[in-house]
Amino acid sequence: MTASLLLTLALACGDKPIEGTDGDGGDGGDGTSGPECTEDSECADYEICESESCIDGDRNNDIDEAETVLWDDEDGTQGYLNPEQDVDYYAFGADGGEFVRIRTVHEYGEQGGDTVITLRSPSGKVVTFSDDYPNGGSTTGADSTIYAYLASAGTYTVEVQDRSTYYDLEEPIGDKDFAYTLTLETWNLHTDDTDAADDPSVELTFDAANSYTAIGALLETPGDSDFIAIQHGISDAELVVYGVVDLTGSDADPSVRLWSDGEEVLLDRQGLTDYGYAAYPYLPSGDYVLELYDADGDGGDNHWFFVFPIFFELDGAYPIETEPNDSKETADVLDMTEATTGSGNAYAFGQGTGYVDATLDEDWYRVEARSDAELVVCVSSAVSGSLVTPSVEVYDGGGSLVASGSGSASTQPNASVEDVTMGSGDYYVRIFDEAGEYTGGGAYYRFVVYTADFDVSSYDDGGYSCPR
Repeated sequence: MTASLLLTLALACGDKPIEGTDGDGGDGGDGTSGPECTEDSECADYEICESESCIDGDRNNDIDEAETVLWDDEDGTQGYLNPEQDVDYYAFGADGGEFVRIRTVHEYGEQGGDTVITLRSPSGKVVTFSDDYPNGGSTTGADSTIYAYLASAGTYTVEVQDRSTYYDLEEPIGDKDFAYTLTLETWNLHTDDTDAADDPSVELTFDAANSYTAIGALLETPGDSDFIAIQHGISDAELVVYGVVDLTGSDADPSVRLWSDGEEVLLDRQGLTDYGYAAYPYLPSGDYVLELYDADGDGGDNHWFFVFPIFFELDGAYPIETEPNDSKETADVLDMTEATTGSGNAYAFGQGTGYVDATLDEDWYRVEARSDAELVVCVSSAVSGSLVTPSVEVYDGGGSLVASGSGSASTQPNASVEDVTMGSGDYYVRIFDEAGEYTGGGAYYRFVVYTADFDVSSYDDGGYSCPR
């Protein structure tokens, strides 16, 4: 082939560029047009730039890498739990003496996801954590919420992770769709050191049920009490006062008393942490004062806690006793509701509310015959804040005592009876207070009776339920 023909063929190949002979492939080196990224901002929000490639992850995976969040920023800070088992760290400065609310909100669709947030002090110690709402329940509009008091000045740290990571579950959750928003807010609804029983520093009005209110308190000196005025106009309502489940970073043992307008103590409950609560059924509409105090009478710069009062509308499930019912002959007849377990086993249950409304008062209830059934009685009282801890006895149709039970203010249930096999005829439940020390509005109790055609598992073994 002549040289002129070779030149003609080369020209006929068109305008393909002449490649170099050094083997570097041009700008990309590997045949690409260049690196995918050189910095994080060139990647998606849920990615970071590593070795010129965008990969799943973020830069706040350690306390030393904590991302700064701003106080009272309405837009909050967006983060991603990506990839699985990701833990994100955030930091903010405090002067000390602030009450705060910290929340995460996310929409993770069908994948699930459930954030847990932990607050650490400047020394790295846990102040509190929350999986859902601080009292152990949940609310709409937020995934997890912390209420806390910042006793010291310095830099605080917030950890955000999925519940599966926090509890080290077998199926960790996390991916590019697990986006959340973190907000840090000053919380101004709290008591102060100038209040008194006749001049509460916080006033609350409840005109609707089923809505939590969070109130912070700091008991600055030993023997200190703070006070909240409560006015409610909800008929047939139950007042429940919850505490913070995890109060690791506080020195307080949070406790509450409810006073009527006539200065009668209606409930007194010590120890509102670890799913503790105080409850008063059928609280008449009117004015009340909630006293906040330390169970040991202590106080100081770190004796803080929050309470969460809420009213629930009662549906008649726990009807009030009908007096006189102080003997077998005048016993209230329990309205037993037939039901079945998930596996199809039949049982019935009846519930009620009673009061020790006179010295040595006793209340009797008649349970309809259910031959060969197992009978269970569970009474809750002081564990909710009642001033009494009544005992319970069960009698057969012939009037013979077949079982009895008693409890203490620290137990749930306060008193119970189990493993009673019913014979023929109706049975009777007697509830009474042996001490006879208190009577009136603060001496209340709730109970439930089960009659089941199967062996009932005990309460301690995760069996039957007791009233709140």
